[in-house]
Amino acid sequence: MKWQTLSLALFASAGIASPIAALSKNDIYTLRVSSKYAKEIDGTTLTLKDNQIGVFRGAPAVQFYTVPSAERPGAVELHKFPVADSDQVLAFVGKQGLLDFSVTNPSTVPAGTTCDWKSFALVSKPQNAGKPDNLVTYASGTGGSWVAFKTGNDGWTINWRGADAVTIEKRSYMIVDVVYEPVGAEGSSTVGSS
Repeated sequence: MKWQTLSLALFASAGIASPIAALSKNDIYTLRVSSKYAKEIDGTTLTLKDNQIGVFRGAPAVQFYTVPSAERPGAVELHKFPVADSDQVLAFVGKQGLLDFSVTNPSTVPAGTTCDWKSFALVSKPQNAGKPDNLVTYASGTGGSWVAFKTGNDGWTINWRGADAVTIEKRSYMIVDVVYEPVGAEGSSTVGSS
């Protein structure tokens, strides 16, 4: 009876354990910039400074795992790894068509601010000629593009520029692609295609 109780306790604890603990290195991903226009950052790993995702010297690499989107069939949510106390996701956050690529807890975003974390897709072989393999796409972003903004001497931010976004001048940003790769395969992405 004692062994049955112990076995049942172990089985029950395994059943309620977080599925995150079972992730392998190939289930955890990092991100890189791919751009023939922004040679300075082409092939660079995306990092996190405060909540902003971009290219920041000395900042930690952004790591995530995917969860199927409950609201958009075929899309995924990108959840931050390692897991924090609150549910943190990679999301587009902002207003007026120019959105920051950020790590956020969606429940803390103010009302009236766009916060979309349920519309990403990881495309291993894009159909678009000239696009890199392992592309991160944004299903809600028809007509828009990934862009990088130089932020003085401390790096570049990564954003989504919607088709209707107003920016002061085109020279203030560079069009980029964002590619993903398993943590266990860092350095193997195709870059330089945007």
